[in-house]
Amino acid sequence: MLKITIELIPFSDPENPVIIGGGVIWNDGTGTENIGNYHYVLRKDKRVWKKGRLPGFPRTKKNVWHLLYSILDKNVK
Repeated sequence: MLKITIELIPFSDPENPVIIGGGVIWNDGTGTENIGNYHYVLRKDKRVWKKGRLPGFPRTKKNVWHLLYSILDKNVK
């Protein structure tokens, strides 16, 4: 499982960041050695913003940043 945390670091108080978003991404175990199928839950503040499934991700050809980008890109359209 991958955990993503997005913090807002106030310029006036950098020692006290505020978590404003985040999420988790996990492999559902149905893929192959080369292709992964993933589920995700993304949160804004403490509420679910988006959740879903990303099937067919080429995990041996692309890295974790591509995985996150694919999930975000899928949800922006």
